[in-house]
Amino acid sequence: RISTSLNSLDFTTTEGRNPSPRTFTIRNSGGGALNFEITPAESWLTASPTRGTSTGQNLTITVSANVAGFATGTYNGTLRI
Repeated sequence: RISTSLNSLDFTTTEGRNPSPRTFTIRNSGGGALNFEITPAESWLTASPTRGTSTGQNLTITVSANVAGFATGTYNGTLRI
């Protein structure tokens, strides 16, 4: 059973600058080993690491948004786990 520390991440920045990376954790809250892979749905999002295995320990995932050059506005993205 997969558990994450957050359901969403908020990146706020000024126009022309990339925001600071954000982190969350993934862990197996069930028994055995949980293998996972993270795939960003948008090309401007990256996650690291993109895959791993949890047997109950928290694994920290760092997410970055490359929005330099985007017009001012609100953008939404998805990470598939």
